Amino acid sequence: MGPQIIFRADASVAIGTGHIMRCLTLADALSAAGAQVEFACSAETLAIVPRLDASPYAIVSDDKGGDLLIIDHYGLGPEYERKARTRYHRVMVIDDLPERPHECDLLLDQTFGRIAEQWKPFVPSTTRVLAGTDYLLLRPEFVQTCPPRKTLKSILITLGGTDPNNATGIALDGIKRSGLDVAVNVVMGVQAPHLNAILTKAETMDKVRVHIDANCMADLMIHSDLAIGAGGTTAWERCCLGLPSIVLQIAANQRDVVQALTQAEAAVECALDANEIAATLRSIPKSLFHLSQCASRICTGDGTNRTAQAILTLLRVHP
Repeated sequence: MGPQIIFRADASVAIGTGHIMRCLTLADALSAAGAQVEFACSAETLAIVPRLDASPYAIVSDDKGGDLLIIDHYGLGPEYERKARTRYHRVMVIDDLPERPHECDLLLDQTFGRIAEQWKPFVPSTTRVLAGTDYLLLRPEFVQTCPPRKTLKSILITLGGTDPNNATGIALDGIKRSGLDVAVNVVMGVQAPHLNAILTKAETMDKVRVHIDANCMADLMIHSDLAIGAGGTTAWERCCLGLPSIVLQIAANQRDVVQALTQAEAAVECALDANEIAATLRSIPKSLFHLSQCASRICTGDGTNRTAQAILTLLRVHP
C-alpha cells in the first residue's frame, strides 16, 4: 500500500476555489503514483467545488493521521501545523506569500520568480522549499504548445469560481464600453453570488456566453486570444497555453503573482474599473503577440510531476 496522504484545504464564496483545484491537481498525480489520497475540508467546500464531490477521494477528518498532511489554507498557521505533527509523520504547506511563518517539512510556493531563500526566515532550517514555476501545479490538459496570438477576436473572462466582488460584471461593462467586436466566454461557479446578474447582463450583450462550472477550461483558453483574469491559479494555466491577460488583483494575496506577470510582460495589470478596462482593451491589440510570447515562457508544464516526486522522495527518505 502506498503512503497515506491527506489534503487540508477549503473553498467558500470568500476564499474561492483555487486552493481546492490546485490540491486536486496534485492529488491526481500522487494517486497515479500509488498514494492513498483523502481530503479534509469544510461542508461548504463540496457545494462550492463539485469536481471534488465527484472525485474518487474520500472526505475525512484532519485528525485521522497518516504519512503526510498537505495544508493549503491561509487561515491555518504554525500552531495548527505543530499539532498536526503529533498525528502525521510529515507536514507540507502550500503558500505563495513569504511573510507567514510555518512549521513544516516541505513548502511549495509556485510563484514565478520565487526563490527558496525568500522563505528562510519563516520556516525551520530543515524545511525543503520548492519554489518557482518549476513546481507549478497544472493539470495535464494545460500542458500544450499553442501559437502566439496575433489578433483580438475572442476574450475569456475567468475571475474566480465565486467572484464575490462581481469583478466579472465590471469586466463585461469594460468590454461593452471598449466598442470592440469580440466574442466573450465567461466562466463562473454555480455558487457564485452574482451568477444570476451575470446571466442577465450576458443576455443584453452580443456574442457573450456564460459557462457554469466548466470542465473545458483548457479548451476555452486555447481558443481565446486574450483573458481578463485574476492572479490566482488560473494565471499559470493561461501562461502555459500562451494566453495573454489583462490581470486584475482581486485579493491581497495575489499581489506578488500580478507583479511577477506584469514584470515578465506576460500580462497587463489593470484596475478593477470598467473605464480603465475599456481603455486597456482598446490599446492591447498592438502588444498581443509580444504578450503571448512572453506568457508561454513562464513555465514548462511539468511542475506537477516534479512536485509529486519531491513529496514521494521525502516520504521514502523519512518514513
